[in-house]
Amino acid sequence: MVRTIYSRSDLFRIRHYFVYLLSAVLIGCSTTVAQTAEPRDTLHTNFRLGVVIVVDQMRPDYLTRFADLYTGGLARLTKTGILFTNAYHAHAATETAVGHTAISTGRFPGHNGIVGNDFFDRENNRTLYACEDSTAKILGNSLASGRSPRLLQVDAIGDWLRGEYASAKVYSVALKDRAAILLGGIKPDGAFWYDRTSGNFETSTYYMQRYPAWVDTFNTRHAVDSFFTVGWHKLFPDSFYTRSHADSFPGEGNGKNIVFPHSFDTTSGHPNARYYDAVYGTPFGDQLALSFARAMVANTEMGKDSIPDLLLISCSSADAIGHAFGPNSQEIEDYYLRLDKCLDTLFTFLDSAVGHAYYTVTLSSDHGVLPLPEDLVAAGIPARRLSVDTVVAAIKAAGATFQTANGLSENPIAECEDNVLLNYTSSRMKGMSDATLQNMVAAALRKIPFIADAYSRDELQSGTAAGRPYADLYINTFNPLHGPDIFLRFPEYTLVTSSPYGTSHGTPYSYDTDVPIVFEVPSKAPAVVQDRVKTVDIAPTLAILLGVMPPDGIDGTPLTPVVGQISIEKKKPAQPRPTHSAKKSRK
Repeated sequence: MVRTIYSRSDLFRIRHYFVYLLSAVLIGCSTTVAQTAEPRDTLHTNFRLGVVIVVDQMRPDYLTRFADLYTGGLARLTKTGILFTNAYHAHAATETAVGHTAISTGRFPGHNGIVGNDFFDRENNRTLYACEDSTAKILGNSLASGRSPRLLQVDAIGDWLRGEYASAKVYSVALKDRAAILLGGIKPDGAFWYDRTSGNFETSTYYMQRYPAWVDTFNTRHAVDSFFTVGWHKLFPDSFYTRSHADSFPGEGNGKNIVFPHSFDTTSGHPNARYYDAVYGTPFGDQLALSFARAMVANTEMGKDSIPDLLLISCSSADAIGHAFGPNSQEIEDYYLRLDKCLDTLFTFLDSAVGHAYYTVTLSSDHGVLPLPEDLVAAGIPARRLSVDTVVAAIKAAGATFQTANGLSENPIAECEDNVLLNYTSSRMKGMSDATLQNMVAAALRKIPFIADAYSRDELQSGTAAGRPYADLYINTFNPLHGPDIFLRFPEYTLVTSSPYGTSHGTPYSYDTDVPIVFEVPSKAPAVVQDRVKTVDIAPTLAILLGVMPPDGIDGTPLTPVVGQISIEKKKPAQPRPTHSAKKSRK
């Protein structure tokens, strides 16, 4: 058996990137075979730039449903890249903050600390927003809530890169603050996101004390205003949109403004905060983010020398459009036809600025989405909208019954919706252990007809939940400091919502967990891979492409079709972050 070994001595940092050497070692035999060096021909190692693109809420079928309509960036990736058609997030909390962090850290949420967009923090005894930070201010807007990655408990790929190459540049951008921040890791050169009140891109004092001149220039030009009178029209004739349901479809949007064209409110006569917020929910939002990314590369001179840099981009408008109109809508189809062209513009720019042979592109998503229940019912699938009020009332009623049956002075249900927080005051006075309360209440909640299962902290931490359906995904989500006392799983195709319109995600079902993964590696033959792979595999794979050994103890493993058969030796130890003090601001 032959394996290729990477060690720190294999990594050359001279001005020009040398080709790695392979060492062949015979395993399982008492005779040691002399090492034979040979040129590494399965992987280019002269990359000056790694590009990560996360399209928020992108389902795998978006690459195939519209494949024959793509002519730009998405066509390039699927035709020349290594496409993993059976990739997924191996955790239950399929939310934006969680998915981006799994991609950037190579660790499950239970190990990286980001278990939700918002989550209960046991050290501070309150619910926190994943990126809140009272010690940081929004640069240029001191009244806004601060943002940073201080709640992230481990390093991300950008930190691994800068640990290996001190002068490597790492930048991230998105419309959502949590997407840009959690992709960027702990110490990037910069992370920027969109201000939905001004139409500018902003950052916080965690990263810098003043904006670079190029950011001021980009914001001053205010390209966002160019869409004000134009509105959102279909990019192509109606005949292109046969892969989607009717333009007017039950359950879309707000039930009113659901047909193309989608015009902005121009009664004010000029762009205002309402307009800048509306742009976020159109393809123009991500067009702006990708334009900002190009400006970032040009002005920071990323990819200009032999030290590899890292550019991380998240396309957030995709999520807003998907929530409002659903994955089978003409709006989603039009979004991806436009994204195809926007990515083509980005890649053409990078081909010129960096050189096609000198950068690699990774495409994935933070989660999928449930089709509109109305779409599923029309297809004969038993789907439903389940009222949040109904859920809360039933859980609290079960808690009240449990209270009476066990002689408690208070209802043990403190907070509930999609998960449950418990009140331990009365149970502790009765001498009941916290684990006992968790397990008994979870058992009571399983009796509610619309709850498929309930997983307690004790069951997940001890491993006793193992073997039950989807338990492995909840175990991967469990974190001792962050998260609820009881995780709830609702039946498949059930949308817990307070609205009769739109759709969402957040479940352990395949429509939420399955996402695309594509690696474009110049001179590497295109391939379609059907092996089941995880999003935590992305960071260590990209690390190898950029000449960095992933830290020890991560959950992901390098993807063999991209980097070949390897075994990492003498890996750098993982660098867990210290626990931070309470943050008192909320989003």
